[in-house]
Amino acid sequence: MDITDQLMLRLPEYLNSQGIHLDSNGFALCPLHDDKKSKSFHLITSSGSKIWHCFGCGQSGSIFTLANQLEGLPMKGAEFHEITLPTLAKRMGLKYVPKAISQADSNKGQLRELFNFIRKELVIDERVQKFAENRALPENILKRFGIGRVTDYVQLKRKLSRNFGDDILKKAAVLHDELFVDRILFTLFDDFGSPIGFAGRIDVDTPETPRAKYVNSITNPFYDKSKHLYNMHFAKKFDDVFVVEGQIDTLRLVISGMQNVVAVGGSALTDDHIRQLAKFKKITLALDGDAAGLTKMDKIRERLKNSTCILIPDGMDPDSYVRNYGVDSFKRLDELDDLSWQIVRDEYYQPAKSAEGYVQKIADSSPIYHTDYLRRLAKASGVEYFRLKDGLNAILNERAWDKFNTIMKSKDKIGSLSVQVSLNKQE
Repeated sequence: MDITDQLMLRLPEYLNSQGIHLDSNGFALCPLHDDKKSKSFHLITSSGSKIWHCFGCGQSGSIFTLANQLEGLPMKGAEFHEITLPTLAKRMGLKYVPKAISQADSNKGQLRELFNFIRKELVIDERVQKFAENRALPENILKRFGIGRVTDYVQLKRKLSRNFGDDILKKAAVLHDELFVDRILFTLFDDFGSPIGFAGRIDVDTPETPRAKYVNSITNPFYDKSKHLYNMHFAKKFDDVFVVEGQIDTLRLVISGMQNVVAVGGSALTDDHIRQLAKFKKITLALDGDAAGLTKMDKIRERLKNSTCILIPDGMDPDSYVRNYGVDSFKRLDELDDLSWQIVRDEYYQPAKSAEGYVQKIADSSPIYHTDYLRRLAKASGVEYFRLKDGLNAILNERAWDKFNTIMKSKDKIGSLSVQVSLNKQE
């Protein structure tokens, strides 16, 4: 039996090492979503190996998929053999000798190991707990997504220098004072769930300073901000995806049971982002309703015909909306059709634009949408709702009168023709 098969049987021991305690029926609280009391996580013995399934969030897999999601241990390539297998084997008391690998693969493996090393150094201290409390982020989410703080950056640099060579540290581009000092860090993952960098933000307890509120890792062999979508390693399993702005928006929806969410992360939308999103059958855009968010949505809608968007009311973002009204209400938000989108978009792009053209378009639409369209147009154009409604009614009345006249003219022609036919018969 090779090491992979041996580890497949050690899932119960791995669960214990992660603080996941099974009851007598093999059920436990799921560490992958906000499972407070249902015990939806279940251990299953199948075909001589042990797997897991959660009846709450619907996820399932082996010891390797769980280690990937909880710890970011790689599941594929040289990193799997150089990092994941030795790590789990050592923890389970098994012997494992990695196969010889090339220098290039060895360097990649060391880079992966370095990012994992830093992730494990992140501390959930009082400041992180306060940050999480203010945003209603449970501790299991902090651990699952690698969120924490470097409490002693000088000591971290010493540890990195002792454990990794200068060439690896240079390639990883991680010794970045502005990122690690006095910030809450969010681990960034690749599509396979392996750490590849970090995003740092000033937390609420930090006094106002000239420093940037958000800072990301410098580009390295695995991470490029212009290509990265946060949470893609989970969302890629689904046919549909929601696109939001930031990490907190993503986490709020994940906590609420929506795993198919990715975040652009505050960066400009690139062709690489578009290519990744094109893999999904349906794309729902729920970006911030400011000019930058609308620009991104406009670009995606133009490039991807399978995309639609929802406009979150009252200037809220997905995080604040779900916390106030719940995820079910969020899911029921209306998707904007083309005309609604044009009206909303022009509120920012062309605020002084005449409303007349849109009233003509609204008159062409189904009456059931007229009220919604007029309200959106009133907000976008600054023209009072009732003035717009009077204009719409005038157009509809004019069209009705024109239609009536057309019908009457047709009847007159038919009547004249009938009289002419009758006279011809008499002759």
